[in-house]
Amino acid sequence: MVRGYGMWAVEDRSSDAFVGRVGLHYPDGWPDREVATALARPFWGRGYALEAASAALQVSFEVLDWPRIISLIVAPNLRSVG
Repeated sequence: MVRGYGMWAVEDRSSDAFVGRVGLHYPDGWPDREVATALARPFWGRGYALEAASAALQVSFEVLDWPRIISLIVAPNLRSVG
């Protein structure tokens, strides 16, 4: 990681299946630092995004000392809004 942060692979502990990725994201031209999630559809609604995003937020504030973080959500993705 060139910037000291990035996306983490998420796996299902019981099957070792790849669930997706979650982490800290800030590409050139982006409006601000972001916590981002991208999970495979079969794993939606199981709490993976919430658990991993919470860990990423903790790192952003407690380790990286970021003053704020955003999350850009596609409008139809109502589960991620709450």
